[in-house]
Amino acid sequence: MDVLSGEEFYEKNFVFQDTEPVNIRFEEFGIGDKIYTSNSGSFLIMQLIIILWFFGKKMLLWVCINYSHYSVPRALGMYLGVVNPKGLRKGTLRLWLESYFDISIITFINIMAWIETDDIRKFFSTVPDFVNSIIVLVSLVAILWFPVWIFKNIYKYKDDLMHPEFQE
Repeated sequence: MDVLSGEEFYEKNFVFQDTEPVNIRFEEFGIGDKIYTSNSGSFLIMQLIIILWFFGKKMLLWVCINYSHYSVPRALGMYLGVVNPKGLRKGTLRLWLESYFDISIITFINIMAWIETDDIRKFFSTVPDFVNSIIVLVSLVAILWFPVWIFKNIYKYKDDLMHPEFQE
């Protein structure tokens, strides 16, 4: 479900390399091309919102602290609290946990487009295509690393996970 109408936004504001759908079933499902960004829906928009929220709150708190001798910045700063340094990581992790399967599929669909083309440079020729291709490469690394990271954390905290209070 595309919560923020990301596909409409991408189609209206960016021009990507033309690609064919994977097959007719994918096209019926709404995946009409092999471009990561246009198939990601609201994922990239939500990731951007998480990043902007974290750094925006951090900047706003900095302003509130530096101008705390005035009542409005002081009240706003007390309302906002403190910046959790792990907030960006937690928000991104939660988004990745929710979207891992979808992101995996659209990443490999975009890689299929690279494999099927006669000249891969066309996927790096314009700014939107270049950004899309960089996002695909970053997603590919994250897709491959994410299960390893999860396994390492489960193994690292296995004693805590086996604790009787945690199992209730």
